[in-house]
Amino acid sequence: MSGRPVRRRVLLAVQRAGGWPAVLDRIADGETVTMIARGFDVSRSFFARLLHEDRDRHELVRRAREEAADALIDEALEIADSATATPDGLDRARLRIRSRLWEAARLGPARYGRAARARAQLSAGPAHLAALRAQAATQDWKLAAPSVGVDTRVADHSPSRTRRSAEDP
Repeated sequence: MSGRPVRRRVLLAVQRAGGWPAVLDRIADGETVTMIARGFDVSRSFFARLLHEDRDRHELVRRAREEAADALIDEALEIADSATATPDGLDRARLRIRSRLWEAARLGPARYGRAARARAQLSAGPAHLAALRAQAATQDWKLAAPSVGVDTRVADHSPSRTRRSAEDP
């Protein structure tokens, strides 16, 4: 029996367990690839290579992970709704919710991850200046006089004034 005995054994075990659709259901239910690989007695990396070697199956895995992310969001909402109003209960619920939101962001980054958050930069500078100009036009604003003791003269630092001539003592 030459060839890839471990690969054949795992593929046969996957078929006995219900085929790839059963594996995808387990992923959609929130089971990690590591846990599934342990069930087949292989490493996570080996099982992941088998899982993703087919493009169509790769897309199905992505969709299953999005379903798992949706399920985690639903679970986080249930935890929030059923949290007890004690300080310890609220802290425990907050931790459980944050862990589910983190996992949902990892499984479905397009919908729940940082990429999903709006990345907008607002600059109120031009709008603020326009508002100040409009307010200045409607009100008679006058500039305040300089404070007492403030020197308002402009110093002349032109080259002709700063150089001393040979005739100057």
